[in-house]
Amino acid sequence: MPSTNTYTVKREARGLAAQVLDNERTRFFVGTTSTHKQNSIHVVELNEDQDDVSCFAVLEHTNEVWHISPSPSDASLFFTTHLHGDIFASTLWQMPDDDATETIVEDSHGLSMKSVVVIPTSSRRVSGVLWAPSKETGKVICVEDRSLGIWAIDAANASVKESGKIWCGGKTETSKGCWDPHHPNTFLTAGGNSMKFWDLRTTKETGTIRDAHHRLVLDMDFNPNRPNIFVSSGDDCAFKFWDSRKPDTAVKVVTGHSHWVTSVRYNRFHDQLLLSASSDNTVSLWNVPSLSANPVDGSESREKAEDTLVMQYKDHEESVSDVVWSACDGWVFASLSYDGRLFVQKVPPTEKYKILCE
Repeated sequence: MPSTNTYTVKREARGLAAQVLDNERTRFFVGTTSTHKQNSIHVVELNEDQDDVSCFAVLEHTNEVWHISPSPSDASLFFTTHLHGDIFASTLWQMPDDDATETIVEDSHGLSMKSVVVIPTSSRRVSGVLWAPSKETGKVICVEDRSLGIWAIDAANASVKESGKIWCGGKTETSKGCWDPHHPNTFLTAGGNSMKFWDLRTTKETGTIRDAHHRLVLDMDFNPNRPNIFVSSGDDCAFKFWDSRKPDTAVKVVTGHSHWVTSVRYNRFHDQLLLSASSDNTVSLWNVPSLSANPVDGSESREKAEDTLVMQYKDHEESVSDVVWSACDGWVFASLSYDGRLFVQKVPPTEKYKILCE
């Protein structure tokens, strides 16, 4: 059994993200959602030499952290979507430099961050801010309950400007959003049990997948290496693979949990690896070569490849809210449960070497 590293923030927690733009260190952001106590963001670092995790920094954050989105162009910047009372807002923060964090390891001695810009919204709910996957590093989309706000961010001058607006319409709130990394003018949203495609140039809807899941689509992620293929998860204990060119029917359906599948994530380095997290308190690691970008065993026939459950992790004691891969190490991932427990795991060596030898 691979070793498991645990870190606890001692608060309810929901926000989880991997720090990007650092090719040497694996770090994760964990944001708390306490309604009664001071909230914070913990920067947790994996020490490869000692095979353990530790708190690199605690950053003060008054409001409940519901979503964290690191900048793809500046490692010191990240957005949080946060809740104060019944009001959602999204703020771009700048972290203190590394020298200021060396002795800060306790919650009561959190470091202050600099607020760079705040995206103004009037929506009742905001699910997150997502950075563009293209070279337009200052472009983000704010996913609101009834609309998508397209914003241009200039962190150097602390300015934010709305460059477009998409009204999603309908009676169902928009709950999730996802950029298509291969077609940066395409954006996918989820609302209720359906998903919609949007063209950011025309701000028009270009397609709909109805009844994608039983009642709720909970998460979505595009294959980073194979265009048009993406995965969704829902409240029907399943996650489903789709081809955006033929969206009428799912390409593959996997029922691998006993309750809601709250999160699904492709591995950016090895796209046959996929993580799923669930409110059944488990995290599952899958190998899905049949829908990966690379041929299997030197063959071009992906459809004949065997898809397998590599391992199911049962370390959590409460519902798992999110799971993410390390941004610099393709064999490391982290999962977070609502009770504030973070588990950092590694792909089993047998699976790792099998993939490397393909």
